[in-house]
Amino acid sequence: MDANLTPEQSLKLIESMIGQAKRSFQRMSFYFLLWGGLLLVATLTEYCMGRAGLPNGWLGWPILGTLGGIIAGGMVRAKGGRPAWERSRTRCSSGCGWRSPSRSSSSLFPVSRSAPNRGLG
Repeated sequence: MDANLTPEQSLKLIESMIGQAKRSFQRMSFYFLLWGGLLLVATLTEYCMGRAGLPNGWLGWPILGTLGGIIAGGMVRAKGGRPAWERSRTRCSSGCGWRSPSRSSSSLFPVSRSAPNRGLG
């Protein structure tokens, strides 16, 4: 791209970027409202259960998080799109990241086999 933009070209570029941002926000507005509402409900659930002296007020978080994931995934499917995990899976032919069969907990938490044994004795 030419580094020397005229004022008209610069203004046109800025307007197009603002338009893209607006369209992106409009496409994602449902998800912002969904997760914001679920966050509010989970917060109020935990607060009210704590004030009432009921145990396990934290259970609203995983329950509503799962519900939000199901709803969001259903909306993606209903719009004819593919979820992000499915898109990333098709981009990686050799098995990368979290889905690689060669990854295990031992690669996440490496333990040196050559470290000296420092037992109690």
